[in-house]
Amino acid sequence: MSEAMVTATATFQFLRDLDLYCQEKPYHFDGPLAPEHESRRTNLEYESKPVLVQDGRQNIERFTIQKQGFKLIKHKTGTKINDGTYPSKAVVDEYLNEVVEVMKQEFDGSKVIVFDYAVRTLTPSLVVLSSINF
Repeated sequence: MSEAMVTATATFQFLRDLDLYCQEKPYHFDGPLAPEHESRRTNLEYESKPVLVQDGRQNIERFTIQKQGFKLIKHKTGTKINDGTYPSKAVVDEYLNEVVEVMKQEFDGSKVIVFDYAVRTLTPSLVVLSSINF
């Protein structure tokens, strides 16, 4: 007997489908700009749309890099990343090193670059967001 799929509705930001993008590619510039060019920093326009989100962990084998562009991997960490406290930098670094090794093994890679991450904690207000290179 299969469990019912856990779902929720969330709001996501999507790039608007503007006629402008037929003439020029969507862009955003993060660097310094002279004040007279500030109005051209971006031509991106977004819209919010509700999306039905499902818990994919019940169908972990359905998702592949080749078909969906991502893969869910089941892995039990050996770190104390979710011990109920705010993780220290040392714990986060240890966890990210572990993730790098899992990715190398899973995808037969020689180098993994972690460019962004979020660590969920047992206390929702203690989310750690950052970027790091390994």
